[in-house]
Amino acid sequence: MKTAEITFQNYKKKGNPYVKARQYVTLLDGTVYRAEGSGKNRVDARAALQRNIDNRNKFIQTGMKKDNGEVTLQYLFHLPGAAEDHRTVGTECADRCFF
Repeated sequence: MKTAEITFQNYKKKGNPYVKARQYVTLLDGTVYRAEGSGKNRVDARAALQRNIDNRNKFIQTGMKKDNGEVTLQYLFHLPGAAEDHRTVGTECADRCFF
């Protein structure tokens, strides 16, 4: 997994100081994603950033919907009422799924 350096930005929200961490990351499916995480200090911001990256990779591994609207075949199998036969999954679920 290719990663770039983490940039930190200090900001105030309702008078309280916070830190935002940003990083460009190549995810498991090969897409480049700008991950962000914020916290009260750099350690919290970095932990939130890593948690967001792990959650995004978990969604990709389980076959959830992508941001651009594409639906993976694995996601179609997890829909309630989907056919057991893999050849008819795409046609029967086309009414319920947004492609």
